[in-house]
Amino acid sequence: MISSAKNNVSFVFLLLIFSISVLSGTVWGQSKYLIFFTDKGFGKNVTEKELTKFYEKAKSSLSERCLERRLKSETKEILDLKDIPVSPLYINELKKHGIKIVHKLNWFNAVSAYLSEKQKEEIGRLDFVKKIRPVKIFIFKKIENQFEEMEKSVSSSSLDYGQSFAQLNFSDIPPLHEKGITGKGIRIGLMDSGFEWKEYKVFKKLKVVAEHDFVHNDDVTEDQSDDTYGQDQHGTEILSIIGGWDEGNLIGAAFGAEFVLAKTENIASETHAEEDNYAAALQWFENLGADISSSSLGYNLFDKGEGSYTYADMNGKTTIVTRAAEIAFQKGLLVITAAGNEASMPWHYIIAPADGFNTIAVGAMNSDGTIASFSSRGPTADGRIKPDLCALGTGVRAFDPMREGYRNVSGTSASTPIVAGGAALVMSAFPYLNNRQMRKILLETASNSRTPDNTIGYGKFSALKALNYPNIKFSSDSLFVVKYFLLPNDSLTDTPEMIIISPQTDIEGREKGNNRYEFPLPSSFENDSLKFYFSYSTTKAGKVRYPENDFFSYHYGDESVSHWTGNVIYKFPPKHLMLSQNFPNPFGAKEDYSTTVQFELPKKTNVKLEVYDVLGRKVLNVLNSFLDSGYYTQKIQLRNFASGVYFLILRTEYASETVKMLLIK
Repeated sequence: MISSAKNNVSFVFLLLIFSISVLSGTVWGQSKYLIFFTDKGFGKNVTEKELTKFYEKAKSSLSERCLERRLKSETKEILDLKDIPVSPLYINELKKHGIKIVHKLNWFNAVSAYLSEKQKEEIGRLDFVKKIRPVKIFIFKKIENQFEEMEKSVSSSSLDYGQSFAQLNFSDIPPLHEKGITGKGIRIGLMDSGFEWKEYKVFKKLKVVAEHDFVHNDDVTEDQSDDTYGQDQHGTEILSIIGGWDEGNLIGAAFGAEFVLAKTENIASETHAEEDNYAAALQWFENLGADISSSSLGYNLFDKGEGSYTYADMNGKTTIVTRAAEIAFQKGLLVITAAGNEASMPWHYIIAPADGFNTIAVGAMNSDGTIASFSSRGPTADGRIKPDLCALGTGVRAFDPMREGYRNVSGTSASTPIVAGGAALVMSAFPYLNNRQMRKILLETASNSRTPDNTIGYGKFSALKALNYPNIKFSSDSLFVVKYFLLPNDSLTDTPEMIIISPQTDIEGREKGNNRYEFPLPSSFENDSLKFYFSYSTTKAGKVRYPENDFFSYHYGDESVSHWTGNVIYKFPPKHLMLSQNFPNPFGAKEDYSTTVQFELPKKTNVKLEVYDVLGRKVLNVLNSFLDSGYYTQKIQLRNFASGVYFLILRTEYASETVKMLLIK
């Protein structure tokens, strides 16, 4: 007979073995896999009525805030197939094989689950299973170096930032706080290793609207009994940099924003994270209506036996985390992530998901504006500029829950929440801007936007410059250039004017309060584009021309004003044929009898663009050409035609689209 003491030892030993097995991602001979389905469960012969029901169900799972943000991004379709949930019929069939689902990844039409080899073989034969692949276990690395205390910068602000002033001042954030711009109204999704925020003074003003642990599948994001001690340290530090408030010690970049917190990291043994947790968290952020996603995580290498990615895979379309980040951007989120801390290591380059096409990768700078030695470099494997932006990433003040006090931290994980918080401030000042417009503004106003490179990208992020950069506002049938004139230690002495050249037109600004002015644009202009600058006077500088020596430019139909950069938004290939309503409509002598349309082609085809009158007679051939898939803008002139209604028809080899135009003479 075995003694009870020995039984207890045996039980503890078995429990330890079980715990190690669970934490390492394997449960008694099972490994974690992503199971991809062939379709959403309705087959190829679904009727329009049936499909509508699927879309309605998908819509009901999205928050009102999510739908409003998608509308703001002016997506052609508010819902798409990615929003339809994975098929419950397929999930039930998997359950019959004894499989427990971990995450449902609607965007990928996949689920994650632990499978034995026998189960993997069985479900691999099911006709609705497209493929099965292991969930990658990423080795998660962060810079832990502590630097000496930085000298406390002199602040003219009414707020006492303590040592956090240096990191915010580096990116020109305090002037926005002084104007009462705090990030209010903006929802930020933050994912990390966990968050301990409920008991500390620095988080007393923090507004958390939701939190979820994607490791344990519950709503507790701080350390739990089976977590590695200190699991939530990193995430808590990041949260304090962006959302903390403790005057005299630390003030976060966007302390007035609201937060959605996701615990996606399991740092047991080798610190690592599973890619399905990351993708599931992004999907959750988007559904809850987050405006910005910020991640101070990055991945490239995996645990032994997993098969690491190579630099060639940093191409914006290979890793699950990168693909999830890009889908989130498509759906309207401004996605910001750490570039990585690999520069002084053999890997050297940015890591996933920083390789994303539209994902803003943030590098780290020293206090003198030079790049930090560890900050990952570009380009991506397919040759794109990376990182995108930089902020202070050495000696950044943060709250450390392990010490219950403050310390200086370093890494691109520390610079990322500064950029995300600064972006939230600008977005809160211009709530009508979508994520594409915001990304353009952030890159245009960075310090190296004229000559971007693969060390600092477009350069140092400046919240003040981003706020003061002119942006486009669409309101009903009207079009405005909107510009802040936030001038620290100076003030306007007259009403600003927007000076358009060729031919010259002066537009006086309409004051909207708090140093913000709107400039109404004419409904059309010569060559459908214009160049302009601003003229105004201030108390200290006198007469000012902005920009000093050159011009801003705007092309009708675009979303943004350009200066140094061209098209910095990577558009995804269109999914459907689309012909936009012409603008302006109606049109006439004021527009030189011209109007403009845009159209999208999902695949290469011959395109005919033709104008018909109300009797169905073709009166004008506008275009007849073989075009690649993509986005196109076409000007149409009806100078020699009578007033009335005309129909513009876009014909392709596979479909056609029509819009009605009104010409007034």
